[in-house]
Amino acid sequence: MVLFTRTHTYVSKLPADELRNKLKGKHLVIHGLDFEVYEKHDILRIIPHAENIDKIITLPITHIHFEAIENETKVDIMCKMRKLDSG
Repeated sequence: MVLFTRTHTYVSKLPADELRNKLKGKHLVIHGLDFEVYEKHDILRIIPHAENIDKIITLPITHIHFEAIENETKVDIMCKMRKLDSG
């Protein structure tokens, strides 16, 4: 459960475009929950599909930003509550 905004930063040896293309347009199933990845303003957004969920749960929206730094890519991941869940 995500009650607050969380941010994590990683560094990858892969180029930013390659990382972005591996995720963009994918559907992910994590713990039986369905998520869709799409790009908006150079940021990947991972949005949960909660239409078919019977119980009340809080699902995060995740933003992923890629920044090329020399031969590496800095990956910033921010998770926050959906507006619907925050009340």
